[in-house]
Amino acid sequence: MLKTSVPMLATPSVDWQEQVQIALAVGNEGLLRRILIDSWPAAIAPSHVGSVRADVAVPVGEGRLDVVLTVERTVCALAGSRPDLPSEPVIHDHDHLQFLTGCVSKLYPLVQNQSLSKVVELLSRVGFSEAAMHQILNLPYHAWYKSWWYQADGAGSLSIPFQRFIRSRRYGDGTLTLHYKDYYSQEPPGSFVGETLQLPLVIRQPQEGFMATLERVNRARQALSAEKALLVVDEVTPIEVEGFAHQNVSLYSIQSIPVSPPADCYHCTQATCSLQGQLQSPVQACRGFLPEV
Repeated sequence: MLKTSVPMLATPSVDWQEQVQIALAVGNEGLLRRILIDSWPAAIAPSHVGSVRADVAVPVGEGRLDVVLTVERTVCALAGSRPDLPSEPVIHDHDHLQFLTGCVSKLYPLVQNQSLSKVVELLSRVGFSEAAMHQILNLPYHAWYKSWWYQADGAGSLSIPFQRFIRSRRYGDGTLTLHYKDYYSQEPPGSFVGETLQLPLVIRQPQEGFMATLERVNRARQALSAEKALLVVDEVTPIEVEGFAHQNVSLYSIQSIPVSPPADCYHCTQATCSLQGQLQSPVQACRGFLPEV
């Protein structure tokens, strides 16, 4: 079943749909994360959703995409940086440690010739403590900082431990360069924290049938070379829910997106607003609109 309620509603007007686009354009990251997580089936596992940005009405060829979501998908995380991640794995013996860290990656650049503030911001964002950052930033030339991390398994759970070695280089102009390499059991983590992907979000049109909607979704996916897509729906039948899900389309209810109702400042009774009673007000939608009774 669709996780968010999708009742059989009267078809919304085009203006209402534009309000949905406005809500997505100005929506904070929390709203965008909820769309990804609360869609059905979930477009991305909750533990894998990093930063999210929405671009609305994106031109593509001779047409446009309703919304493009740019998502940082987490593929690994520092041990102890989240409540669901232990501070370090349980190591039974030396052979077990050798198994967990038997393979080594090449040396990757993390940041190159960046200011101290930017490096600290990056290290802090992934969960390093102040003490750990101090050690990383003040390492002797040939020294490495060792830390345990977890990468995603086949089911998407961050459960596979590996060790990450980080070294730092300070320069006379005050900038720093950081490199890292990983010691892992089988599959390399792939990136430092996550990977960036783009997902199309399509808003279903009034009276639009299943095939016409799916055609628009597939064009959007093709334009972004995306495997998955999200569809904001108003009316939907159980068989359509199944059909979209089998086509890798995640559904999200319009009822879960906060929109502002149409407003008319001239006929508004919100006395605390400076535009109240203004005949030439440019405001067309407002959450504080109090109509005359």
